[in-house]
Amino acid sequence: MKIVWSAEARLELRAIKKFIARDSVFYATRMIARIIERVEKVAVLSAQRHLVHEYPELDLREVREGSYRIIYH
Repeated sequence: MKIVWSAEARLELRAIKKFIARDSVFYATRMIARIIERVEKVAVLSAQRHLVHEYPELDLREVREGSYRIIYH
């Protein structure tokens, strides 16, 4: 599976990092790395896929990292 980050996803990553960095730059950087690693694992391990229950007709999938939902197609 090829990973293509949308412009919105890149903006969200920056917003997450900025939000967490208000308390800790270290943990902000760490969370972004964990999210990116999770996305890379999903590209390889398809067993972690779950349908997004709000939009089952769109065939969107999701995984979680911490308290964040990572939604992809």
